[in-house]
Amino acid sequence: MKFDKNKLLAPQTAISIRGLKHSEFASHETHCFQASIWLNTDFLTNFMDVGENKDFKPHMILGDVRVCIAENDGRGGATDFNRTQTIKKETWSEFMPLLVREANRIMPLLWEDEEWFTPKDEDPSDVVHGNSAWSSNLECVVAHLINEELSKKEMLRRMKNKLLTYDTKDKRVYARKIKLDPKQHPLRAEKVKQSINESSPNEIILNLMPEEEALQMYLTSN
Repeated sequence: MKFDKNKLLAPQTAISIRGLKHSEFASHETHCFQASIWLNTDFLTNFMDVGENKDFKPHMILGDVRVCIAENDGRGGATDFNRTQTIKKETWSEFMPLLVREANRIMPLLWEDEEWFTPKDEDPSDVVHGNSAWSSNLECVVAHLINEELSKKEMLRRMKNKLLTYDTKDKRVYARKIKLDPKQHPLRAEKVKQSINESSPNEIILNLMPEEEALQMYLTSN
């Protein structure tokens, strides 16, 4: 799988966030949030040699693994990655290094061609201490995933009461006061699509697209 920094990060990394709790009003210089951080060990086999990498052993291919809890108070400080009582010590000690290594893989790809960015390959032994950890690479990857998740929630909320279109010419998203549920009213959806195509041929209806494709356009709009 070739990484594309112009596409959504979530489908291109083994790291994912779940159970996101986000406070908009408390997010000042950073996101104020709490979330579980998961690692897809099956996905990792695309990039790491099982057994040859000192941190990745055959018995660790377990699908999705909940590794830690990430928290930030939104005041500009670092994001903390902690083990809680619901996460076994063995899970933390085995999979936290893999989490850091996956963040190390992603960061240079995300910031490729950025002259100011110098990738830093973080050693898990330097960032994991007891039941807590701090990794600048992992922090940036998680923040990126949070941005995508919040944008998805915003897009889906707007879609409930409006028709969203993406103009391929000016790269902007437009909203029309048209409530459209293509699953419940497929014939009406087709008529609306035909009408939009005739009046605004450059616009694509996001409501009728697969969620991932729609979000990609939504995020790249001006």
